[in-house]
This record gives sequence, structure tokens and C-alpha cells, in this order.
Amino acid sequence: MMTNNSLKISLLTLILTGSVSLNVLAQSSRLQYADKQYELANYRLAADEYAKSYAVKQDYATARKAAQSLDAIYAYSESYGWWKKAVSYAGEATKEDYAALVKAGYRSVQNYNPTDDLRGSTYGAGDFEEFSAPKATQVAYRVYELKAMEGVNSNSSDYSMTGAKSGVQYFASNRGEGGQAKKSGVRFDAKGSKFSRNYFKSDGKNYYGIYAKAVGSDAKKVTVEGFELYHLADPQPMANGKMIFTATPNKLKKRDQVIYPGVFYGTFDAASNTVKDVKAFPYNQTNAFAVISPRVDEEQKRVYFSSNRPGGQGGYDLYYVTYDAELKFSEPVNLGSGINSPANERDGFRYGNEFYFASDRKGGFGGLDVYTALLEGNAFGTVSNMGQPINSVADDFGFIKYGATEAYLGSDRVGGIGFDDLYMVAWADRSLKIMVVDAAGNSIKAGTNLQLLEGTKSTDITSVGDKELVNMTKKSSTYTFVASRPGYFTQKLTATLANDQEEIILKMAEIPYGIEVYQAVIYYDFDKDFLRELSKEKLNEIMSFMAKHPELNLVIESHTDSRASDKYNQKLSERRAKVVSKYLEENGIRGERVSSAWFSESRLVNDCGDGVPCPPSKHQQNRRSELKLVAFPDQSKSYELPSGATPADFASREFVIKWFEKK
Repeated sequence: MMTNNSLKISLLTLILTGSVSLNVLAQSSRLQYADKQYELANYRLAADEYAKSYAVKQDYATARKAAQSLDAIYAYSESYGWWKKAVSYAGEATKEDYAALVKAGYRSVQNYNPTDDLRGSTYGAGDFEEFSAPKATQVAYRVYELKAMEGVNSNSSDYSMTGAKSGVQYFASNRGEGGQAKKSGVRFDAKGSKFSRNYFKSDGKNYYGIYAKAVGSDAKKVTVEGFELYHLADPQPMANGKMIFTATPNKLKKRDQVIYPGVFYGTFDAASNTVKDVKAFPYNQTNAFAVISPRVDEEQKRVYFSSNRPGGQGGYDLYYVTYDAELKFSEPVNLGSGINSPANERDGFRYGNEFYFASDRKGGFGGLDVYTALLEGNAFGTVSNMGQPINSVADDFGFIKYGATEAYLGSDRVGGIGFDDLYMVAWADRSLKIMVVDAAGNSIKAGTNLQLLEGTKSTDITSVGDKELVNMTKKSSTYTFVASRPGYFTQKLTATLANDQEEIILKMAEIPYGIEVYQAVIYYDFDKDFLRELSKEKLNEIMSFMAKHPELNLVIESHTDSRASDKYNQKLSERRAKVVSKYLEENGIRGERVSSAWFSESRLVNDCGDGVPCPPSKHQQNRRSELKLVAFPDQSKSYELPSGATPADFASREFVIKWFEKK
């Protein structure tokens, strides 16, 4: 017979069991839903669902899936935290997980160092060389600073700015009501699979649309008629009244279908701010691959675009088509391996002979970086990362240039007010020329090693051209320029680059190796080798001079008079040389700066030789050590110009002697 208490316990057990079963079922259902969204490339939605699931039950697989979803939309600042959670499951984390963690760290954390993240694992930073600190080549562009575009940027995502043609600029934005947008999938992940018109409104934001911004007016949304299109971006107005753009068409035939974005174009009526008679780009295939980021080159009648269509180098590649007056397009041409990589390339744009594009290839500063290459006909030169401040650890893309002083950039770098922000590139009309000349004014720059010092940082600029150097310096900042060349004094010049046009002249003087700049004599008592007080005073003067001038060495040559045998006098002159060396060393002059020789009675200064009767005063003249200060004694060594000297002071050997005499 069941008691009331037993009945209560049984009912409670049933309720608890049912609750647990429902929770497990809900958890399983949510994970299945998240997995499905991941398969459909709805990465943001998948990441949010994985996060909710992880909050209920924490495990390695869910953390890893959340991180992978965020990586897929380049949300590295978010995926970094999830990868840290994933690798905390030491028994399950793989090397690939640690590689993804390091990659996300380099792509989202300023001055990232992977040491802490790898501590406790079996891996070191050297195991992940493909994800490392950027080593971007500086290029010849006079970038001054970036300015956020006030009055254009919102708390949402704003990017893909055009030039101010006819006083109006066009850009893409998902601005609308609600909080700040998350990364929602309009770049390479913009596959546009949607189940309702409100698909991307889960964070309170609208679909991306095209906006027009006239000077002094608020941005107005451009209406596109004829197609049911979503995520309109990359607007490109044309001189013939057309507008080309990226969009995702509503072609869903079933719930699980994936629709990719494509390129569309139509007639743009600026008065009504409307695009009419919209047509699809003939090379769209929205059920199979994406076609995005069109850029129009009206001079060469080309449209550059990016696509993950089959047959490319990998990921998204850059292509172009030519067009005629009726907008009939040629077959697409892949830009080739000189531009495209196994990673993703987009936003191809030509200005003069300069070609710009964005890529997330290895070796950059962040997820997407801006690159450039010179274009000669259809051939591209070496691809170079544009460096900072154009690029950052965040995504930097959509670079477009309309003149020597007009260029724009999209970026989600730290400091913006929205997810993506638009920046204007302020170009400084600066020039910086470095000249290296000898004492006669002849150029000797070729073969001279040049260094640029900024604080404790030293940069080799030997092979860097004057234009490239501008991009490595900032106006109003102070730098030290160092020139070194075999056989010449190392020259340093510290300068504050206060002007837009600066000329740095490094004048170098040849080193007068082995020049004797000073002589002195000290004397000894008969048959003695100790130093007199006057001799010590003279040596003290010499030591003081040597302390001030490290380029000086001392040569000691010691002698005797002719009284006593040659053998005895040889030993006596040696002792006299050594007593001078010992005194100098005891007072701080290093032994390598002193050389000694002894000559017995072989170098008498008078005719008081063996057997010649001479007064004591004449014998005293021979009991001596001759002291010679020699400047720049080591011909294998480079020396700096002595403190207080100028290259003109060393234009000739006579000038050198006079300069040291003054000192």
C-alpha cells in the first residue's frame, strides 16, 4: 500500500524525470537547430544557438562549434573567447583547435603574444607559423591618418563608400532601430539563406541597403524596384546613369535552400533616389556560388568582382569582365595567382597604375587587409600590404581611391561607433628625401647603410626609397638617421620632421686612419725606471684626453742613454715602457688602447754614443719615453665622428691635427 509520502515522492520523481527529459530534449533540439543553421551558412544564428546551448550544458563540442561559427564570419574578437573555452578541455582539444585560437588572437588582440594561450599545452608559437605577427611590406603611399566619417557612420554597419561624384556619395548600411549590430554576414559569408523577411532582424537591425549622402544632408535610402532583393551593398554609380550593386535575390523554393548573393544593375534616377529596370549580372548563379563586391572601371570599361565560383585559386577570387555601351559583358577573366591566393580576395579597384584589393591571406595584420600592386597592361607587379594605419588587427576592406587626396576605407577596428565604420584617408602631401654626400658634396648613397631610429626601435632603410620612407614616418615626430659606410665616419642626424617637404643630408667624412695628433716626452733618472712627478702630471693629461676621445690610442717608445751595455739598456728601456703602461692601466686606460716598444740606445737624439764624452744634460735627453697619440688606429673598424666635430673638421689630415690640437 502506497502512503501519502510515498505518493508525493513518486510524483516528484516523475516530475523531475520529466523535467530532465524535457531539458535534454530541448538541448538536443537546440543543437540540431544550430547545426542546421551552420550547414545553411547562417553562422551568426548558429553561433547564438550554440552559445545558448553551452549556457545550459558546457562541453567541448559546443564551444568548438560556437568558435567555428564565429570564425566563418570573421568575428575573431568573439571566437577568440570561445576557442579559449574549447582548448580548456585538455583531453579533447586538438592541435587544430590551438591553431584556431592563435589565429583568432592575432586577428583580434593588439600586440598579441600566444605564449600565455599555449602555456600548459604541448605546443609552442613556432608550431603555428602560418598564424603569426604581421610582417607587412611598407609601400610608397603618403598616408597621413584615418578620419572616421562623422555624419555617415551609425551604430550599425556602414561600409563600401564611393567618391563624391556630383556631390553625392553612396554606401551600404544595415542601420535601423535597435542596439548595436553583431557581425551578421554580408561579406564572404553572405549566402543570404533566409526563411522570412525578418530573418536578419533578430538583433533589431534591418537588411543591408544602399544609402545616398549629399553634402550637408542626411543619408537617404535608395529604393530598388523590380526585384525582391535583400542585403544591397557595394553601390557603383556609372556615368551612363546606371548603378551596379551586390544583392541577394528572394528565390527560395524550399526552406532549406541556400541562396548566394549576386551582382545586379539598373537605371538610377537620382531625383527620386530610385534604381529601376533592374537586371541580373549574366554570371550570377545564386544557387551555386556568390558574386560580390563589383567595382566599375569606366576608363577601361571593366567591372571587377569577387566570386567563389569553381575554377579559382581558392576561396573568393577576383575577376573582371569588359562591357560596352549596352552593358553587354564579356566572359569573366580570373586575375590569376599574382593577385588571387588560396584565401579570399575582394574589392578589386584600379586607380591609375595602382590596383587595390582586400584579402585575408596569411601574413596580414587582421582578418581582411588592404593590398596593392602596380598594374602594367594586364600584368601585376608584386603584391604589398599597405601597412598601418590603413590596416589593423580587425577587418579593413572596401578601399577605394578617387584622387590624390580622396580615398575611403571600411573597417571594424576598435574605436568605431558601429560594427563597421567608414573612414576617409587623409593624404599628406609630404616628401622626405635622404641625401648622403662626402666632404666634397659628391653623392655616396649607393653602398651606404642607413638606419632609422625611433626611440628604441631601429629600422633598416638602406633599400627603402624616399617615397616609401614617408609612409614610415609621421609629421612633427623626431627621428635619428644613421649612415655607416666602410672607411667613413658613422654619421648621425636627429631631426624633427616639422614640414611637409623635408630633406635630410648626411654628410660623411673619410676616416684618417693612423694619424698622429699629439706627441710628448717624459724623462728618467740615470739607470732608473720609476716615473717622476712631472711625468705623472704629463701622463694624467694624456689619460684625460684619451677618456674624452675613445678614438685615440697611445704608442709608447722608450729609450736609454749609451752608458752601460746594449743588453742591459734593452732591459732598462723595456722596464721604462712597462712602467708607463702599468700606470695608465691602473688609472683606467684599457691595455688594448696602449702599445709599447723599446729601443735601448739605438735611437739617440744627439751624438752622445759609446765612448763619446758628453755632459749629464745631453745624456738626460736620451733617457726618455716618447708618447704618441694616434687617432683611428684600427683600419678594420668604423668610427663615429668625434663629439663636437663636423665633417668639415676632418676634410684633410691637416684639419684633423688642428682639430685635436684645439681640444
